Amino acid sequence: AVEVAHMLTTTTTLRKLDLSGNEFTLDGIRAIGQVLAVNETLQSLTLRWNGLGRSPGSIAALTAGFKAGNRTLTHLDLRHNAIGVDEVDAVCLLIREVETVTHLQLSFNPFGVEGGLKLLDAVRWNGNLRQLEIDGCRIPPDTMDEIQQYVKRNNYAHGSALAPVHATQ
Repeated sequence: AVEVAHMLTTTTTLRKLDLSGNEFTLDGIRAIGQVLAVNETLQSLTLRWNGLGRSPGSIAALTAGFKAGNRTLTHLDLRHNAIGVDEVDAVCLLIREVETVTHLQLSFNPFGVEGGLKLLDAVRWNGNLRQLEIDGCRIPPDTMDEIQQYVKRNNYAHGSALAPVHATQ
């Protein structure tokens, strides 16, 4: 991850990066998060299948990079990362405070009922999130329906006809 972070500090053309299946350590994710704060070209980052939820603090380290100044990344894929209720607060912080992310893929993370309610509260305060994938997160249907209404609101506000939430239990 440190090598990837170094590459991201020097590139001026990379727009999409897929780092799936690398099982990054906290230090590696922290390095990627720090680079996100200064990188001005990356628009899409895929981190699925990295077990970030098994490394406490990983999502918070990634979020810190966004909050520190990234203004270009709009698509973030965190599917299949074992992000449970213990790490969902960091995901919610990202949703509430990172205005550039418009497309977030969180499917197949075991959020459950409590995590679903936390996501609902975060989405309620985000006016920019236009697509949210939460398939297989064990979120009750009524909570998913409420989340979908807020994401639809954002689509209408931005004049978009995107499919706002892709969600099944």
